[in-house]
Formats: sequence, structure tokens, C-alpha cells
Amino acid sequence: MERQAGKLGREKARHLLGTRYGDYVKSGMPVPPEAFDYAKNVSSYPMALNDAISDCTIAGAVHFLQLCYAEVGETFTYPGDEAVKAQFESLGGTDQTGLVVADVLQSWRNSGMFGNKLTAFVEIDPQDTKTLTQACYAFGGIYTGVHMPANAITQFNDHLPWSVDPNNDGLVGGHCIIVSGMGPDGINAITWGNEVLIKWDWWAKYAEETWVLIPEVYVEANHGPIYSIDVVGLEKDLAAL
Repeated sequence: MERQAGKLGREKARHLLGTRYGDYVKSGMPVPPEAFDYAKNVSSYPMALNDAISDCTIAGAVHFLQLCYAEVGETFTYPGDEAVKAQFESLGGTDQTGLVVADVLQSWRNSGMFGNKLTAFVEIDPQDTKTLTQACYAFGGIYTGVHMPANAITQFNDHLPWSVDPNNDGLVGGHCIIVSGMGPDGINAITWGNEVLIKWDWWAKYAEETWVLIPEVYVEANHGPIYSIDVVGLEKDLAAL
């Protein structure tokens, strides 16, 4: 579906000290191929009101759930625009402000979102590309916060990859996107209902926070990679934050 860039809505990152992905990895993580992209497992992605309100963090949750359900052979049914708006506003989102990623994830884990809960989540250094690739391949996607330069919006509308343009580098805000794959050409991501290719130089400059999410649907389906993570220890540490 043809899409144009919408709104942003990611507030300043809040890092949860004391929980890092590497501390919970046990063994047996699958080895990623040179290139992969899970976005193609889903037929279409809704805008989820991100063209009208600054709810990219909630739209990102919808897109992530679509990927996760596809990963276990099921289909996530879009709950509708009204449910998306109600979720956004219940977490404090307004016409003027978006949401902090860590706050969204904490609420998602504690109270659920669209009938789904997160069993756990944990942060990765966005510049640790080896670990990021491994985690994305194992868990079907990465929930991500980036700084947005103005030219990225123009590039999206022109169906071009996001690449660094030193002549148009002014930041216009923060954005939440879902990384769905990686390869030599860059990172595949979902935003505003479409897929975009992010060049590695752009990622190195603008990516600020990346999160591995372990949804309950993976636990219920005994999705293999959960056994490579100390989920119990991670849950305990998250509860203590």
C-alpha cells in the first residue's frame, strides 16, 4: 500500500539500568544468515493512526505483534483505530506529546496491550550490530527508537532508503520503528505502514535505543529462542525496577 510519512512521537529515551541483553543469554542462539527480513511474512501493516497522532510507540507495538504472530503461524488482528487511540491516551499521550519507549514497555508487560502481554523485554546497545542481528533473527524483530533528521521524511515519501545527507541533518524529533531484518545493504524496518531500508551509516548516527521483546505468545507457543534466554531471571529483575 502506498504510504506517506506520518507523525513521530517518541520522547527522550529512558534506559533501564541493570538489565542488559548479554547478561541473560545462555546458549543455543540461532546463527543468522547473511540477510533476512521477517516483514514479508505479513501481508500489510496498518498506519494505526500514526498519520494523525504522535502514537508511533503504539503503532510500533501493533507492527511488532503482527510479526510475532506470523512467527508462530498465527495472525494478529488489528484492534482498530479507536482501540489504538484509547491505548495511546491511557498511557499519557496527547496531541502535543508522545510516549517514552521504556514506559510503554513497562505498561505492556504489567497491564497488557490489545489482549497481549510481554513476558519480558531487555535492552541492546544499538551499535552492537552482531548482537542486534542475532537477537532480531531469533526473536523476529526489534522494537527501536531513533532520532529523525528531516531528510528521512523526504526519503520515505520518495521511496528511498534512509541514508545520511550532511546537507539536511536537522533533527525533527524522535521516532519508534520496528526492525524486521538485516543484511549487507542495511536494516529493514517498518514504520507508517510501510517497509523502509535503513543504510548502516544512518543507523550508526541516529539509532538511540533497541529492545528485545519476549511476548507471551512466544511462551505459549514454546517458541524455540525463549529457551536461550534466562527469562525467569529477566522477569525478576524487571519486577525489581
